[in-house]
Amino acid sequence: MERDRKRKLWKITAAVSAGILVILAAVLLIRKYMPTGQKMSGYDYFKTDSAAENDSTLVILDNEILYDKGRYIDGRLYLQQSFVQDNVNMRFYYDKESNAVLYSDWSAVYTYYPDVKGYRDQNGNTYDTEYEVIKTADGVIYINFEYMAAVSNISYEYAKEPQRLVLHTTHEEQNEVTIRKNTVVRYRAGIKSKVLEKVKKGTVCQYVGAVDDDWIEVITPSGYQGYVKKNAASDVYTAVPEDTYTEEYQSNLCGYKVNMTWFQVTQRAANAYIDTYLEDVSGINTISPTWYSIADGTGELTSLASDTFVSNMHARGLKVWPLVNDFNNNVDYAAFYSSKTARTKLINNLMQEARQYGYDGYNIDFEYVKKDFADDYLQFLRELSIACQNNGLVLSVDNYKPANHNAHYELAEQAVFVDYIVIMGYDEHYAGSDAGSVASLPFVEDGISRAVSMVPSEQVINAVPFYTRIWTENAGETKSRAVGMQAAMDAMQENGATAEWDETTGQYYCTYETSAGTVQIWFEEDRSIGEKMKLYSKYKLGGVAEWKLGLETSSVWSIISNGLNYAS
Repeated sequence: MERDRKRKLWKITAAVSAGILVILAAVLLIRKYMPTGQKMSGYDYFKTDSAAENDSTLVILDNEILYDKGRYIDGRLYLQQSFVQDNVNMRFYYDKESNAVLYSDWSAVYTYYPDVKGYRDQNGNTYDTEYEVIKTADGVIYINFEYMAAVSNISYEYAKEPQRLVLHTTHEEQNEVTIRKNTVVRYRAGIKSKVLEKVKKGTVCQYVGAVDDDWIEVITPSGYQGYVKKNAASDVYTAVPEDTYTEEYQSNLCGYKVNMTWFQVTQRAANAYIDTYLEDVSGINTISPTWYSIADGTGELTSLASDTFVSNMHARGLKVWPLVNDFNNNVDYAAFYSSKTARTKLINNLMQEARQYGYDGYNIDFEYVKKDFADDYLQFLRELSIACQNNGLVLSVDNYKPANHNAHYELAEQAVFVDYIVIMGYDEHYAGSDAGSVASLPFVEDGISRAVSMVPSEQVINAVPFYTRIWTENAGETKSRAVGMQAAMDAMQENGATAEWDETTGQYYCTYETSAGTVQIWFEEDRSIGEKMKLYSKYKLGGVAEWKLGLETSSVWSIISNGLNYAS
């Protein structure tokens, strides 16, 4: 009997133990496959301290987390001025001389002084604001975000814990997904990873990439970059962020294809010879004499202007856009551009000259702008543009062929204010470089295509060269001299050489031997100019310019006119 009782007790114990083991196994199994609901602190994720939130805020700019760029002052969000100008809206320009922030639209320049309510325009008109648009704190200048955002093409969201501003400035196509059901975003790809945030059905997230068949990486509207189950999101699609602010600037385009030729003048007496230069010219509608140069850092000008010349050109039906250059090496241009006083004086001088002589526009040829003062140069163009608008003048600005090394010229920003962007489509090879074409067809087209990717095509004027270079190589040394069209052909013929058409460069090419060495010439003439003019139709450009009058053969003018004769 006792043995039976013990046996029964053992069976019960074994059953209980087995049950417990089953329960434990079930618990472990559940734990293994049960998603965790543990949340990661936003302060830990963004690596910030809640104690620092009293007046500061994180800024997440195009998915980059930035610290110490924003702060709350008197209950309003402000961003550092330098951050705004460099990353968000470059028109909020800090003027060192006046210790003020200047903002320009097409019609006026507005001045905001730190810690003062209201602002004024360049005419002295004042405007009220209920708060200070510009504030200073700890020696740093800040711009009110609400005010800045109202005139900026950006999108943004506020978020808390930590408090942050999620700011997007890009308007390029990006990959996105839409959340299809309420779900969570996790720190890592796995159900045991901590939760960053809950996202609701319909939330649009930026798609980063797929991890595996089950998980994808996304960026949420509140700035978290984490992982969601693939089945919780839609298929990937592309979208372009919508514009939130559209500028309506009034350009002063001519209404016809510009055909502008430069007339180089090095002394005032040369103006009298213009009739000789124009004897065989046809098809041009604008002439740009090289009359002005910055004389000093105060904004004074040197001038070779002639009222007789202007009257003569107007009688011929030509517009006059005098050129202004920055070729005076004695001027400290960094100091000049950063001085509102100097900029204003130069602009006033130009407007006075325009009124005195009756100009139709200006051509700005500032070729020595360095990255260090490029922001100041752009502000000068804004201010000059407004003055030209107010005086009925067309403003054209010369620029190098767009490239990475001259990106600080900011063609897109220029085009918002100036009427025409002139691309100098030459100097592919230059004095001191290896031998080669001055303006091969691929070089010219690359410049045009880059320009129209940033500037409306009707604002682009591409300049062609009326010159080429005769290159001489001897004992490893390369020299060149710039000559006009006819002079290059004469040199070839005098040496008994012939030229062959080169499809790659879109030019005739010849080489021959002389006692001085091996000579190479890539010619500019009717056919090469004709090939370039085909690009004007292809890209629907606003016009052509030619450097310079007097270096051409007369037959080239009909080639240019025919090239411009296309439907807009």
